[in-house]
Amino acid sequence: MRWSATHKPAFGGIAFFIVFLGAFAINGALFPKLSAPWQPQLLGLIAATSLGFLLGLADDSYNTRPVLKFLAQVSCGVLLIISGNGITLFEQGWANHLLTIVWVVGIMNSVNMLDNMDGITALVSIFILLNGLLYHLLLGSAEDVHVVLLVGTIAALGGFLFYNWNPSRMYMGDTGSQFLGAYLAFVGIECFWNGASPAGAQEPWRQACMTLVVFLLPIADTTAVTINRIAKGRSPFVGGRDHTTHHLSYLGLSDAQVALVFGGFGSVSVFLTFVALRFVPLWQNLYSALYVLYAVIIFLLLYLPTSAHAPALMPNPPVDRPTWQPVLRLLGAGLMLFTLALVANLFTYSVTADNTDLDHQRNFNDGYKIFSLTLPNSIDLCGEPVPLEKLDVRERLDRELLVNTYWQSNSILAHKRAARWFPLIEGILRREGVPEDLKYIALIESNLSNVVSPMGATGYWQFMKETALVHGLQVDGEVDERYNVIKSTEAAAHYLRSSYARYGSWAMAMASYNLGQGGLDKQVARQGTKNYYDLLLPDETSRYVFRALAMKEVMGDPGRYGFHLRKKDLYAPYSVRTVELDAAVPDLAAWAATQGTSYKVLKLLNPWLRDNRLSDPKGARYQVLLPEADFDVAAGAED
Repeated sequence: MRWSATHKPAFGGIAFFIVFLGAFAINGALFPKLSAPWQPQLLGLIAATSLGFLLGLADDSYNTRPVLKFLAQVSCGVLLIISGNGITLFEQGWANHLLTIVWVVGIMNSVNMLDNMDGITALVSIFILLNGLLYHLLLGSAEDVHVVLLVGTIAALGGFLFYNWNPSRMYMGDTGSQFLGAYLAFVGIECFWNGASPAGAQEPWRQACMTLVVFLLPIADTTAVTINRIAKGRSPFVGGRDHTTHHLSYLGLSDAQVALVFGGFGSVSVFLTFVALRFVPLWQNLYSALYVLYAVIIFLLLYLPTSAHAPALMPNPPVDRPTWQPVLRLLGAGLMLFTLALVANLFTYSVTADNTDLDHQRNFNDGYKIFSLTLPNSIDLCGEPVPLEKLDVRERLDRELLVNTYWQSNSILAHKRAARWFPLIEGILRREGVPEDLKYIALIESNLSNVVSPMGATGYWQFMKETALVHGLQVDGEVDERYNVIKSTEAAAHYLRSSYARYGSWAMAMASYNLGQGGLDKQVARQGTKNYYDLLLPDETSRYVFRALAMKEVMGDPGRYGFHLRKKDLYAPYSVRTVELDAAVPDLAAWAATQGTSYKVLKLLNPWLRDNRLSDPKGARYQVLLPEADFDVAAGAED
């Protein structure tokens, strides 16, 4: 039952949903390399929020029966569960599923019930979404589809609030409140029920307390109304003007002032979320007590005024000041003491937390956790499925995933360098007609660095001199094209294409790159199979393809394996121009100066120049890279 008796258009919910879908649609355009818009979790979110939107639209149009509304809300929860968006607080799956259903149904109804006064639901929703956005910015990635969805929805709510502020000109209707309820329930699950600590650990008490504080206002309002209606023998599901917002108005506050009170509580929740994520790496019982104490104080501040009985149909009716006003003052003082206790504990934690060796060991064990990995359900290499149904295949992949996940420095460097070199390598592989997945060979051979092995293998693709010469690379005292990423990638593509023609399998072609075609032929003849996964090979070759698979998996979904890199953290491709040399250069340092660069930068861009001169006795033509004017900026100096 709305507070105002004036009929106004309820277009807000339709606008929210359109903006939400639009934000989802443009995410791929904003972050094409980092987005995976069709993953099951996102499809489940779209399905659940769409069902919430349709439920609200039907309710606005036809006044849907309560049992049908309940079943639709349960269905929203089921959609989140089956798409992998359910709560994962407990070890028992049934308990997680039950809590997810209760949570989704509860929040959808709470938000719907809170939509009883101008500006309230929109303002409360904005602050809940700001909490979710804060979680992603502090612990996640700014370049994430959920950030785009959060920002888009917050912007839509902000625009709507302009028209919904008292005296309002537009309502959101059940269309908006049911959609928002489903989306807010998802945000609560993703960011708080399932949200990790700053150290990456799962801390159930932190997760529960933060969820309580973030969603305190709709929870407190629904709880207060439910208690009072049951106490009076009324159904909690029938509308009325007995919400906490109404009773604040009965105390003499205007509708705008009530909204500001709720906005103030919402801003405190954002502050407490920031404190928990930024300054509390290890959750302690004291923090649970403080956060629960805050929730109790706010609940009582909102609940106690509801004991005043006011006329049901008259806004802002005159009532006597209740005798429990001193209690409210006492609760306000308690809120101030809570804030002081929280701040004091934050400043003293670093001094008092490790008083004893036992405390230190406990903090270490609580804050430092190593987790086993969950293997992907399926994976392919160059379009060829990997037989994960085989025991040894799963365990070999598991080993390489563990190595590349927990060898963090090496994997971080791989991500950074891949941003610079993979676009170039991918283009060459496509031009040569071989799969782009072969780029991971360069990654596992050299980590995209011009290194030399103890056996003399050189460059990104680690060619031995004899093999390089066979495949058309120049190798001498002045020019070594194994260091030329373009030339060596072309040569590697030639080798791998010939191996594929020989074995009919890209996995075998990759194995031959490590063992050599002759060595692999011997094993094929001895064991009678050309299936890489069925061959008993030397340890290095046995691991070789799985190392490539592991890097493909980790780099394809870095967040799943704990790697969070911003765009500005990656090494951008060099900004260069190409100059053709078809004559001898007796002094490369002097020549570099005439080209407006230094000998150092010349060698950085052209490591295949192995001397300080280029004699060019055969009259060859060389493509030399030189820096553009924005070279230093394009190489990663920008934010």
